[in-house]
Amino acid sequence: MSLRVADAGVGVMLPSFGPFRLGAPPLVRGARLAEELGFDSGWVGDHLSFHPPVLDALCALSAAAACTERLVLGAGGLLLPLRGPVWTAKQVATVASPAPGRVLLGAGVGGVDPAEFEAAGVPR
Repeated sequence: MSLRVADAGVGVMLPSFGPFRLGAPPLVRGARLAEELGFDSGWVGDHLSFHPPVLDALCALSAAAACTERLVLGAGGLLLPLRGPVWTAKQVATVASPAPGRVLLGAGVGGVDPAEFEAAGVPR
């Protein structure tokens, strides 16, 4: 089955970061609730150091994949320059394993926060 962006339907950002620093983001609870409320998709952003605590996008999607059954899951702009290509491909395949046909990958170059590039040791 080939998944397209149109299959994302009505989506919601999953709580993968904590701008108010009230503890660990309630990602699993949010993913389950999104599915329960009838959303078609759940999305996470990708940042290295934005609004801590911030969960890793692909790890967050794995957790959401394991606790949902039909929710399409997506990374809304995986920052590819901050990640190794081979590891990223393996991680995306791992996310898709418990959620066949339910993973969408948005990718971008980033650049909003120069400190993320510096922390990753990647020239902007």
